[in-house]
Amino acid sequence: MVLIRETAHRMFAQEFNASRHQIKGEGEKEPSYVVSPLGAKVNRLHVVGVCTDVEPVGESGEVWRARISDPTGVFTVYAGQYQPDAAHTLSNLQPPQFVAVTGKARTYEPEPGSMFVSIRPETIDLVDEASRDQWILRTAQRTIERLKASTAVRANPHTTKEELVESGVRAIDADGALLAQEAYGLTGVDRFARATRDAVTYLKDGTIPVHRIEPRDRDAEGGGGFSRGNSGDTPSATTPPPTYRPEEKSGDGDDVLDDAILKQVQELEGSNGANWEDVLGGAAVDGVTSEQVEEALNRLMDKGLVYEPTLGVLKTT
Repeated sequence: MVLIRETAHRMFAQEFNASRHQIKGEGEKEPSYVVSPLGAKVNRLHVVGVCTDVEPVGESGEVWRARISDPTGVFTVYAGQYQPDAAHTLSNLQPPQFVAVTGKARTYEPEPGSMFVSIRPETIDLVDEASRDQWILRTAQRTIERLKASTAVRANPHTTKEELVESGVRAIDADGALLAQEAYGLTGVDRFARATRDAVTYLKDGTIPVHRIEPRDRDAEGGGGFSRGNSGDTPSATTPPPTYRPEEKSGDGDDVLDDAILKQVQELEGSNGANWEDVLGGAAVDGVTSEQVEEALNRLMDKGLVYEPTLGVLKTT
């Protein structure tokens, strides 16, 4: 049996930061989830962007806060004494740099009805501009799928999961849209559609914005730390090896799955590459879902073993 961690979701900063609903796990082994306005049920997430600034916070200075910019906003990352390697990596970063971060979604509730989200990193890698661009394309695709489900539920508030799936909505997105309807009412989702369109447009014309926290905003943030500013700074592409990738108990299971999916891509590749959907549908690994296959493909791309020359086409290096 292959042991798989929670899927690391892809979402833009705008959607993640707008999340205000949490499902808390019961007991130590039950995971907690942040539910986004578009219905992503997030325990872990994978983000790629520009690290615009890093600073120590707290009286002891043992906690490091970093901000990762994407075309829609800024992710906030915290690493402290319980993530010593990640904290060391952050303390040695020289912004601006392209980074890939996979980690746990965390919440902070300063008062009832007010919730802020951040990321506790599991892995931090230095990547290049091409990796960031691939992440934007894939994240846009996932966001569009959630928007499709949310739009269907808004059009028919009494629809069921079965009806949504029959109309072509993925089961995971159907569940999420119905959950978001209950938590948020599915109002105001048009802003996510506009941001997704803008993100892809930025990618095409090469003018992706970099969001930064200005010094005056830091002083006003207090414990939450989520105000945003803008800057025209453009990072240089960097391609050093990963700076932090700790050994984890579930790592062996990940390696087994990664090897199986890599073999699947090689078998389907041909001269024009392997179709992303064919890999998802043809992965011959018992008990593995399409979401888990995507997780493996994300890891293979982070390792540089697989790349996506065009959206939906995979090639091995």
